[in-house]
Amino acid sequence: MALPPLLAKVPIISDRPEDQKKYIGKSITFFFDDYLTKQFRDVVAHFMLTDGSILNINEIYDMQRYWGVIYLTELRCQEVISHFEQCIGIFELAYKTPE
Repeated sequence: MALPPLLAKVPIISDRPEDQKKYIGKSITFFFDDYLTKQFRDVVAHFMLTDGSILNINEIYDMQRYWGVIYLTELRCQEVISHFEQCIGIFELAYKTPE
C-alpha cells in the first residue's frame, strides 16, 4: 500500500507581507522553521505563561507577523485534513480488499 506524500508548499497569496514573499513555493516545514521562530510561535500560541503572567502580544511587529500568517495557516490546515482523509480512504480500501 502506498500513501501519497504531503508536499505542502507556501502558496501565492495576494497581500502577502513583504518579508514572507521569499517563502512562496518553499515547503511549509522550511517556512515554519525559518520564519515562525520559537519566539514568534510563543507569541501566537500562549497568552499566559507558565508562571501565570500574561504574554505581551501588543508589540506591533509581532501582531503584523501574526496576521500575515493566519490565512496561510488556514489553507495548510485544510490541505492536511484533505491529505489525511485521502490516506484514510486508502486504508479503508485496503482493509476491505482481500489480498
